[in-house]
Amino acid sequence: MGDPTDSQTPQSSPQGVWPIAHDLKNCSGLMSRAFEDLQRHLGAGEPPRHSLTELRWLLAHIDYLATALLDGLRAEALERTAISLNDFVLEREHALTALMPRGVDLTIRLSAASGLVLARRSELERLLFGLVSKACDSMPNGGDLTLSTGWLDHVAGATDPCLKPRRYVRLTVSDTGEGAETQLRLTEPFTDTASGSPRENAVSIVWRLGGWLIVENQEHAGARVHVCLPSMPANP
Repeated sequence: MGDPTDSQTPQSSPQGVWPIAHDLKNCSGLMSRAFEDLQRHLGAGEPPRHSLTELRWLLAHIDYLATALLDGLRAEALERTAISLNDFVLEREHALTALMPRGVDLTIRLSAASGLVLARRSELERLLFGLVSKACDSMPNGGDLTLSTGWLDHVAGATDPCLKPRRYVRLTVSDTGEGAETQLRLTEPFTDTASGSPRENAVSIVWRLGGWLIVENQEHAGARVHVCLPSMPANP
């Protein structure tokens, strides 16, 4: 194996973050199996199949990918801007209506004051359309889907000390579907509409934006998913 930097440098732009992350995860798995193999053969007094040179290459490549991943995430953060959640939803009302399957009625209820969140439009796009699509999937026989915005003042408690006391902008996706598998839907990857390939899930997007999720569901009685994102001041 050659030096890891001899290969093509991974793209460190936001679009290149996910391929780098998948490569990093794969290399981490290879490293783990190589160490297990080394330990097993050394314990048996046999020569290992993996040389120290190969292990050093894997470790160097993991470090290389981790650096590229951090560079990509920094670039992604720099591209974020303050976005009005109300305006964002209104701009996509027509596309959301077109997404509704037969028998599903969409209602949009926006708060009087428009909250600002720090995000990239592509992140909010994946989050909004992903949640709406999965909510529609839970209503195969039709039903009602409601999008609403609002506010939530959160005070950190003993059960969630990592959340800072502050005001959050809330986006709620409510459906009248089965409700029982809502938690599972949030951890399932969204599907990219252009390529059909799986993408990150709701939990990872919200976590990356510094927010949190509240899920209220009841079997056969629908569900409400509240996305809470840190509010930005109107005049920073």
